Amino acid sequence: MARDTDNRPRLLVLGLGNILSGDDGIGAILIQQLAERIDSDWPVELIEAGVGGLRLLNLVEAAPAILAIDAAEMRLPPAEVRWLTPRQLSEPAQLGYSLHNIDFAQTLRLVQQFFSRPPTAILAIQIGQAKPGTELSETLRAALPQMLTTAVEALKNWRDRADMLDKVLSDPEIDGKDRQLLAWLRPNLA
Repeated sequence: MARDTDNRPRLLVLGLGNILSGDDGIGAILIQQLAERIDSDWPVELIEAGVGGLRLLNLVEAAPAILAIDAAEMRLPPAEVRWLTPRQLSEPAQLGYSLHNIDFAQTLRLVQQFFSRPPTAILAIQIGQAKPGTELSETLRAALPQMLTTAVEALKNWRDRADMLDKVLSDPEIDGKDRQLLAWLRPNLA
């Protein structure tokens, strides 16, 4: 289990998305901005993960817990933000679909099938447009500061309570662990 110098478990924060596909790059942009906003002694590891896929298997499997940040097609108004669990990602009738060839939900299923999947929470924003280019749509650009604030607050919650991860891990079912992590990351968030 990845730990920091104070022996606190490190939260793996994955910024998912393709920075060359407009709004799909918001996860990577947020990782860059988080790196500027959080202190280096926080027990988190920020990774700009691109479109994810199979190259994330080893990172995911070794993480004590994961927060993924991504744009998604959730059939919501553009820039709507949702906290999700991996189970919700696997319910396409409810949420829509990923914008990646091998999406993050598939990566998590592979880790769970062959290894031990860590508790995972997802901070997702409804995509406005996915088109070639490095610029976010005006709608997502306007939503970026609030999403950054939401992510920073979640990481503060982790920082302040990381040493109690065993409580999250005590649930025997992975879905329960995911729900506990989600509630743990966002207790003070609206």
